[in-house]
This record gives sequence, C-alpha cells and structure tokens, in this order.
Amino acid sequence: FFFDGVRLEYVAEFLESFYAIEIVFENDSIKELPITSDFKNDDIDDIMEVIAFSQNLTLKKDNYIYYLDESDN
Repeated sequence: FFFDGVRLEYVAEFLESFYAIEIVFENDSIKELPITSDFKNDDIDDIMEVIAFSQNLTLKKDNYIYYLDESDN
C-alpha cells in the first residue's frame, strides 16, 4: 500500500476494509492528519504502530479494534 499525503481518515477506511478491523479516533482532529507511507505485506499491528509513531499518537488495541489518540507529550 502506498499513501502520499492522504488524510488518516481515508487510510483508516482502507485498512478497516482490507484487514477487517475497526479504527476509532478518540479526537476528530486526528482524522485530518496526512499520511505518507509505503507498506508491503506488513502486519496490521506493525502498520498501526508506524502510523501512531509517525504522527505522535497513542495506540491502544482491544481485539480487532485500534484506538488512536493524541499523545500527552
């Protein structure tokens, strides 16, 4: 998958469909963040960790639901 400046909201919709997961945004402003990344046969956990790290977000997982929130730092 290659994303070039795509809003996180659209990246999440794609990942939810492809991996049969759910991504919850704890704050609506997170949806607007631009994502530029290239993923090749990556595990969804790894993809979510890269997204969270690159955008300075916190990531929590509960079964197949991923929660993204603004970091405290």
